[in-house]
Amino acid sequence: MSELVSVVIPVYNGERHVGATLQSVAEQSHGRLEILVVDDGSTDGTADILSLFARQDTRIRILRQANKGVAAARNLGIRSARGDFIAPLDADDVWHPERISKQLRCLLDAPSDVGLVYSPWITIDESGAGISPCMDRDRFEGIVWLQLMLGNFLGSASTCLIKVACLRKIGLYDEEYFVQRAQGCEDWDLYLRIARRFRLLCQPDCLIAYRQVRGSMSVDVEQMMRSYERMMSKVGHPGVAFPKQVHRWSRAAYLLYLADRAALARRVGLTARLLLRVIALDPVRVLDPRVGRTLARSLLADLRSRVPAPDPAPATSSELWNEATPLSTRPIPARAIVWDSIRRGREQTIAGLQQSLAWPVPCAPDPSESAVAQP
Repeated sequence: MSELVSVVIPVYNGERHVGATLQSVAEQSHGRLEILVVDDGSTDGTADILSLFARQDTRIRILRQANKGVAAARNLGIRSARGDFIAPLDADDVWHPERISKQLRCLLDAPSDVGLVYSPWITIDESGAGISPCMDRDRFEGIVWLQLMLGNFLGSASTCLIKVACLRKIGLYDEEYFVQRAQGCEDWDLYLRIARRFRLLCQPDCLIAYRQVRGSMSVDVEQMMRSYERMMSKVGHPGVAFPKQVHRWSRAAYLLYLADRAALARRVGLTARLLLRVIALDPVRVLDPRVGRTLARSLLADLRSRVPAPDPAPATSSELWNEATPLSTRPIPARAIVWDSIRRGREQTIAGLQQSLAWPVPCAPDPSESAVAQP
């Protein structure tokens, strides 16, 4: 395959992990890349690390701007791109060497109304060691915009490959999230706009490692809820009032995500309060094993924080991918069978509603998107 793929990496004070991120891009089996790194006003040693890598790899271009947030940084990279495909990558995540080649083959073989392909991921810690199985149990494909309202099943920005032609029609990342101090849902917002007009594909192999960094686990619940509310206000279907239960399911799922972040940040009280809000909105969530697991994780994290732990040994790339056990190969625990049945029933409800609505979804242009619509 000879297609040029543009990798876009926004970075802000990322000196600790950006080197590993760039190394994983340099090792891609698909060699025809341009690597656009956008320094979003870093004040640490990020600039020196970027310069070092740029001297070693002529495919790297460094772009700089004052701190304007991740959406503006990604947009600057996309507008500067020359390829027909955009591969976003967060500055602390890493890729499998076949990430670009496998996803690119999927898009090249797909019908013209497919705008994006994504792959499942594993979670790694700060040393690069895997701490979760490959999240491949749910593989939503095709017309999925309403399913996507219930949760961002694509995960982070690092999981997908997007056609530039698709972005020209739906716009780029919404920079108003940063302006309104509502950062958090920029990726999800973009995916929803893509899914309203294009089909999505899932490339089933685990090709992305999402890094869980303790220092980034601060939880500003008010800001993240503003982000969620802004995103949800932009979705929907003209002339159609969605069932209230769809909104409740979505909000409860997002609050559970925030509770998980609070647990990782070792904020036991906040975790408990968020979980209570989850149950109040969606009482059957008490059967969701993630509720109990999130609370237990919070308590354990709080206990461990009182005992200094040695820094873990760095994991090698081969160890990371060799140990990425697919979640789909694991049996569903007995305690989760009831909740899994409820979840599947909800997915069928959403799929039925989705089939009854017109697609592509009629959309009026949003000024915050049209202002950045042309890469």
